[in-house]
Amino acid sequence: MPRATPGEWLGGPAWLPDGSALVFQREDVSAGSDLYAGYATVRYPARIEMVPSTGDGRTVLITDGHNPAPSPDATELAFVRLSPSGSMLLAHDLNSGEERVLVPSGVLPDMAFPRYSPSGDRIAFVATSTSSQTEPSLAWLMPMVALAHGPPWDLWLVQRDGSGLRQLAAVGADDASVAWSPDGTQLFVYGSTGARLVDASTGETDVLPYLAGYGAIAWLP
Repeated sequence: MPRATPGEWLGGPAWLPDGSALVFQREDVSAGSDLYAGYATVRYPARIEMVPSTGDGRTVLITDGHNPAPSPDATELAFVRLSPSGSMLLAHDLNSGEERVLVPSGVLPDMAFPRYSPSGDRIAFVATSTSSQTEPSLAWLMPMVALAHGPPWDLWLVQRDGSGLRQLAAVGADDASVAWSPDGTQLFVYGSTGARLVDASTGETDVLPYLAGYGAIAWLP
C-alpha cells in the first residue's frame, strides 16, 4: 500500500483476527513532533486507519491515536493517545465507534504497544515511570542508552474493563515492545538492551541480553 502523501509514515500494522482487514498507525511527519514533557520517544501526530486485505479503500477509525491493537474477538481496538498531561490508554469499539478510557493521563508518563491477551481479558503494555529500575545484569548498558533514548520502559497489565492496573515486571527495557505467548502464560519484551521472557502470573523474568533491537513484534502460534 503506497503512502498518500510524502509526509506520512505508516507503521504499527496489525491484522484483525479474521484477516479481513489491517489496522495501522499513520503519522504526519510534516506537522512536526508532539514534544510533551515526560515522553520517552519522539512521536508525530497520528491517526489510526483500516484497510481491507485487498489493499483498497483506507478508512480513518481514530483521528488521534497511536499503536492500535485489535482484541481477539475483533470488537475493539486498544490504542494510545498523547496529551500534555501524559499518554493514556483507551479502547475503541469497532461497531459503535465509542471510546472508553482504560488508563487515564497523568497515571504513567508514557505508554506504548498495548496487546490483548489471547483470552482477551487483559491488556499488556510497556510504560515509563519514575520508579523504573535497571536490571543489574544490564546496568552497564544503561547510561549511554538512557541519554540517547530517554527513560527505560517496564511491563504493565490492566484488565479489559480498566481495573486492576499493575506493574508486572520492572524490566527497564529501552524503546520496548511486547507480545503474548499463544497460550497466554508468558510475555516477550523486546528492546535495544536485550529481550526478556516474563511469566504472565508472577512477573518472574529471564533476560536474553543478546537478542536486541527495535520495533513491534509478534509471537507466532
